Amino acid sequence: MTEPHPQSTSKYGLSYLTIGLIYILINGIFVAKYAVDCPLPPFLITLIYVAGSSGLYLFSGRIVTRLVRSDRTKAVFCAITTIAIIGMIMILRQIDPAGNDVGRYVAITDWLDNLSHGVFPYFSASKPSGMPFLFLIAYPFHVLGDVGLLQVASFALFAFLLWHESSLRNAHRQIALTGLILLLAAPAFWFEVVTRSDLFANMVVGWGWLKLFDKLSKGQSRHKLILTGLLGGLVLATRTILGPIFIIYLVFEMRRMLPNYRWSLLLSMFIGFTAINLPFLIWEFDYFIYQGPLAVQAEQLPITALIIFLAGILYISFRIKSPRAIVPTVVGLLLMLVTAAMTIKIASFGFSDMLYGNQFDISYFCMLLPFLIIYFIQTKTINDATISGP
Repeated sequence: MTEPHPQSTSKYGLSYLTIGLIYILINGIFVAKYAVDCPLPPFLITLIYVAGSSGLYLFSGRIVTRLVRSDRTKAVFCAITTIAIIGMIMILRQIDPAGNDVGRYVAITDWLDNLSHGVFPYFSASKPSGMPFLFLIAYPFHVLGDVGLLQVASFALFAFLLWHESSLRNAHRQIALTGLILLLAAPAFWFEVVTRSDLFANMVVGWGWLKLFDKLSKGQSRHKLILTGLLGGLVLATRTILGPIFIIYLVFEMRRMLPNYRWSLLLSMFIGFTAINLPFLIWEFDYFIYQGPLAVQAEQLPITALIIFLAGILYISFRIKSPRAIVPTVVGLLLMLVTAAMTIKIASFGFSDMLYGNQFDISYFCMLLPFLIIYFIQTKTINDATISGP
C-alpha cells in the first residue's frame, strides 16, 4: 500500500503534521520554562528538544516496525507499560511533592484532610479548582499515602484505552505502541507525574467514560444507559472543562438515539451530577457558588468570552457529521481555551512573567496530551498509513 504524504489531511480534522506540531509546542513550553535550571542556555536546550522530538514523532513508527515484530507487539506494549509504572512509583517515592510550585497536590490533600476533619473542604488557601468527585477519586490513593498514585493509575487506564483504540479501528497494533512511546517521551506528562497534578488523569477518566458509553449505548438496555448516565454525571462533577467535551460527543451520539432514550440519559446524568454536588451546596451555598470550583475555573477567562465559547461549542457540536471529527474537535477546543487564557496573561504581564513568573499555569496544556495521542492513532488509521511513518 502506498503511504500518504505526511502532510495529508483527514477529511475529518487535523493533519498528521499538525498533530505533531501541537505535540512539540506543548512540550516545548515545559522545556523552555524549566530549562533555566540547567547549566546550558535555555534557548539551546529548547532547540535541541524541538529537533529531537521532531525526529521522534516523524520516525518512531518506522523504528517500532523494524525493532518489534507484529506478533510480539502486545508483549512489548505490556512490558513498557509495566516498566513505566514502576518508574513512576520510584519517582514518587524519591521526590517530595512539597517542593514543587504547583498547587494541585496541596489542593487535593487539603480538600481531603478538611473533609475528614468535618471542615468544609473548599475552605483552603490553595483554592481547589476541582469538583467533589475528583477528590473522591483521589481519596483511595490518599489513603495509600500518595495522591500521585492517581497519575500512575490513570496512565495504566490510558494504556488500556490506547490499546483498545488500535484494536477498535483495525489499525496495526504497532501504532498503539508508537503512541505509548510518544506519551512517555513527553516532558509535560512527566511534569504531571512529578508534581502530582491531576489534569492528565482527569481527562483520561473523562475519555474512559465516553468509551464506556460508546460501548454500552450500542445495546437496547435502558437500565444500562441510565446507570452509565449516572456515572457520567459523577465524572462530569470532576472538572467543568469536561462539560464542553461531553457536549461535543453526546450531541452527535444522541442524534442517533430514540427520544425517550435521550431523556433517560440526560436525566440520569443530571441526577448523578446533582447528587454529588448537592451536599456541598447545602453545606456552604454562598461559598461553593462564589468561591468554589466553578468560580475558580471561571477566573481563567472573562465571562463574555466564556459565553461566546459555549455558544460556539453548541454550534460546532451540531455541525459534526462523523464520529471521527469528535477527537480533533476536542483537541481544537482545549487548545483554543488554554491558548486564549495564556494570551490574556501575556497581554497583562508580558511573556517572561507569564512563563517564568507563574502568572499562568502551563500545566493546563497537559489536558491535550491524551486526546493528541488518541487522535494520532485515529489519523494513522484514517489515512490508511502504515506504521512505518512518513
